[in-house]
Amino acid sequence: MSDFNAMLSSFEAQASAPPKKKRKKSAPRPPPHVISRLSPPSSATSPSSQTTYSRLTLLCTCIDDLPHLHIWQRYASLLHSTKSVSVRLVIHAKNPAASPPEVLKHCLPWSRKPQWGSVELTQSMIDLLTFAVSVSSSSDPAFYLTSSPSTPPPASEDLYCFISESCLPFFPPPPKSTLNLTSTPNNGYAKTLQFSPYMKASGREECVKGDQWGSLDGSWASLVVDWWKEGVWNGESWVEEEGLEEGLEEEEEKDDDDDNEDNLEKEDEEDKGGATKDESDEAKEDSAPPAPPHRPLPSSSLVKILYSKTTASDELWLGNTLVLLGLVSFVAPSEPQKNPVGDRTSAGTVDTVSEGDFNKGRLTAVDWSESAKNPKTVGWTEAAKIAEKENTAFARKVKENVDGEEWEKWIKKHWAQI
Repeated sequence: MSDFNAMLSSFEAQASAPPKKKRKKSAPRPPPHVISRLSPPSSATSPSSQTTYSRLTLLCTCIDDLPHLHIWQRYASLLHSTKSVSVRLVIHAKNPAASPPEVLKHCLPWSRKPQWGSVELTQSMIDLLTFAVSVSSSSDPAFYLTSSPSTPPPASEDLYCFISESCLPFFPPPPKSTLNLTSTPNNGYAKTLQFSPYMKASGREECVKGDQWGSLDGSWASLVVDWWKEGVWNGESWVEEEGLEEGLEEEEEKDDDDDNEDNLEKEDEEDKGGATKDESDEAKEDSAPPAPPHRPLPSSSLVKILYSKTTASDELWLGNTLVLLGLVSFVAPSEPQKNPVGDRTSAGTVDTVSEGDFNKGRLTAVDWSESAKNPKTVGWTEAAKIAEKENTAFARKVKENVDGEEWEKWIKKHWAQI
């Protein structure tokens, strides 16, 4: 009976004890060599000293056509004749097979086939910038809307602007990088589908969001391209994507298995008197030609590791890269600030403001008066008023069939005042 009482007491004690907390499975984190790349330097990189530019490169994403190409050609001609600025146009087309010849000659020789909000769209933007920077030292007239300079300008005289197929130009862009950034989500969509997935994937406690349609001066563009090229440019991914999803333990086990297989293969080769796998690989590396500078990043690259779980990562990649480079930082304001990112919600406040040597604001205006989800498509004269009011170089969501002569009259009249 005493044994029964003891057993009963044991059950009662277990029933009254507080429930054990379930151990949460830790989220997969990037390996140390990736984490080190995701840590900004202790001090910011030297600020850009760029005060002007002699070459403008337009980086455009489109489906297959550029309906305002005739306007961009007039714009380039005016910049060249009035301000001695040469202009290049580089396009990433989702479906280049359907592009007309005048557009196709400006297209990258590959396509990511991106869907809206997909990581492939982000990769296409990185491809555009990387390609343009990589061929900047060439005097090849390809991609120019104007005559190409006899001597390519230094990086300090370059400016790169991201545009969309519905963009229309109205003013010359300012020489320094122009960015519209915030480190605070402006709504639940941004918090749940952008900030949280990025912070989880990167292991960082901050995330930056901004307009896709910003600009980079030549110095910053080179730094951004170098950051993305390192470690992924020759077809090598940072880590196997499966390893991140399954956790580091499983990745380590997989590495151990691979090592064992490599050792067995090496022993077999040595027994046969042939070259080992390592020796064969080294020989291949020595004989292989270097990758061309415009080779696209591999699909299993760092951009996919960081952004494959986010929506519309094209709003995230550039700002976060600049933070990781130490070029942009965020501080608490002395008083509430209006939200600088308005592509979905233009009102509200943020608890941080951006710091860095760049123009803080929009490069491209758009009309959100009808809906917070979708911008309004407007005629070119209305778009011109919006750009003038918001002090931006471009406006987007502009209707097609713009009269080039009327547009040029407006430009000449307003450029005479600046």
